[in-house]
Amino acid sequence: IQNSYIKNPLITDWIASGFELENPNISGIDATSGLKWIGNQNQTEHTAYRNDRFESALSPSPDNNRSFTIAYVMRAVSRGSFTLPPAKIEDMYQPHYRAFSQFLQSKVNIREEEEIIVPPTPAPISETNATEASTKKSVSIKEVLSEKDYLEVYNYNITDTKKYKIVQLNFLRNSIFAHAGLDFSKTNPMLHKRFLPYKWYTQSSIKSGDIYKHLSQQRKNNIQTLLKEEKRRGGGLSLSDFYRVRTKALTKPDLLKYDKKSLRILCNSLFARYGLDFEKTAPDLDIIFKYMPWYKPAQITVSDIYDKQMSTKEKENIILMLKIEREL
Repeated sequence: IQNSYIKNPLITDWIASGFELENPNISGIDATSGLKWIGNQNQTEHTAYRNDRFESALSPSPDNNRSFTIAYVMRAVSRGSFTLPPAKIEDMYQPHYRAFSQFLQSKVNIREEEEIIVPPTPAPISETNATEASTKKSVSIKEVLSEKDYLEVYNYNITDTKKYKIVQLNFLRNSIFAHAGLDFSKTNPMLHKRFLPYKWYTQSSIKSGDIYKHLSQQRKNNIQTLLKEEKRRGGGLSLSDFYRVRTKALTKPDLLKYDKKSLRILCNSLFARYGLDFEKTAPDLDIIFKYMPWYKPAQITVSDIYDKQMSTKEKENIILMLKIEREL
């Protein structure tokens, strides 16, 4: 604090759209207490966690110390690119004494895990490395796929699928098509960006069905093995099914291929993406959604999601899915 006229500082920090404050008064857990790098925080007279801002009234420092430390935690709830607003400090009883932090023009980007492109880490595969890899059985879950994983799934039989996350199963399966020339630039830009850094991704105009016909039996088997495990975790559905109901304006023909069980999963997945917790209300759905990187249960209601957060397209998709589910 440089202005000596501010005797009773009130800090207001507006949060960017796409984020929500973690309110310890509701959860009972102060997440900042586990962040050791913050150090000791200043004593406050009042703290408020509002929808659009964090407010904290500081206790006057007896030693006239003009610096302070306060902290809060917020979580990302919506995809997009958002501007980070400035913070404000003012005297609670003399609001004309105030100042703002620097306005940053850079954006804060919120993306889902499956959209994050991990830079490749090329590693040549020698016969010795391949032999060592085949004799070592890892029980840990892979955090990041390397080029070696993509080359192995294309050139060797895949038997152990448990070490991969569900999104990694999808990446590996589609990488076999990418190796063979399938162009993802229009059908799935996210996969296109993921495979683009690799030399073996040579796009052609050949369709996926024609590519599959000419694949070796070993590669077809790997595709089926990966797809089977992906659907096992997804309740009989692949990630493309979940992606489609969220991004596409659905029509009745789009949904006729699904049975009642699948429509129930897909319909509720739209609520799960916004944080609806299914652990107690629908444990079978909770098991499925826990495989998904976007399932982050929170204290939120169905009405809050439907009325305040969902897009018109998502609402229309839900209404259509419920209608078809009742007709089956």
